[in-house]
Amino acid sequence: MNFIDKLRALDLQLLIDPDAAARIVQALRIVLIVGCLIFGVIIVRAIIDSQVSNFLDKTIATTTTALPEQTQLNNSPKNFDLIVTRNIFGAINVAPVQNNKPETKPVSKLPLTLIGTYVSTGSDSYAIIENSKTKDQDVFTKNEKVFEEAVLIKIMTDKVEIRRNGEDETLLLEDIPGVSNAKMEGGVATIGENEFIVDSDELDKSLENLPLLLQQARAVPYFKNGQAIGLRLFAIRPDSLYTKIGLRNGDILMNINGKPLGDLTEAIKLFETLKVERSFTLSLERNRETKEFKYEVR
Repeated sequence: MNFIDKLRALDLQLLIDPDAAARIVQALRIVLIVGCLIFGVIIVRAIIDSQVSNFLDKTIATTTTALPEQTQLNNSPKNFDLIVTRNIFGAINVAPVQNNKPETKPVSKLPLTLIGTYVSTGSDSYAIIENSKTKDQDVFTKNEKVFEEAVLIKIMTDKVEIRRNGEDETLLLEDIPGVSNAKMEGGVATIGENEFIVDSDELDKSLENLPLLLQQARAVPYFKNGQAIGLRLFAIRPDSLYTKIGLRNGDILMNINGKPLGDLTEAIKLFETLKVERSFTLSLERNRETKEFKYEVR
């Protein structure tokens, strides 16, 4: 028996071996079972995907259809008449609009001119009024009679009210030329050459403490021909009232409203009178020239 015949005999024995055949059948059975399981999983997965897809399609279609209707509802004009007619919040009453604008009193035609006012909460307020005919000025407080013409009943920063023959009238604070365009710095505004507007609060605050005011500059009597004719200023502080009203070191103050300032005691008395003066003129000598400084207190 040659080699080829031996191989053929060997293959034949393997084919008819019952154990080998059983193992082959077992393997084929396992492969078949696994294949069936995989195929079943694929089928179930496909069915589930199909159902989910159909559900999502229906949901999206429903939402898309509802959006225009909702948008139209939101954009539709709102009608609140139903709320009013049903009176669900109680009776709706529209309160009439009240006009809180204060009544304006007519401007008085009396020959009276309001020069200035001083309004204070801690002390008596007063007004400086001038009789335009006689050119007399005086200080009046509330309920006082003004030049036998009317009674002062109210004092404000820019006007006063007077009562004449049972009727209320107004005296307005007249504008000084240039004041509206003047810029206040430290309570003082320059409106022209050697002309100033002084804030009344600034002046009153300075005059209330005369010792402090006198310390802001030094003043010594100035003598001429053996007589004291004024006060020479020096060592003026840059932020003092003296600087704000245009005074300089070396100025010789001659008089205020025509009253001489040769004596320091007399000068202090004049400072006291300035508490009620609303305008004053200061004469001084600067570089051997006489100058006049005019001040209005507002």
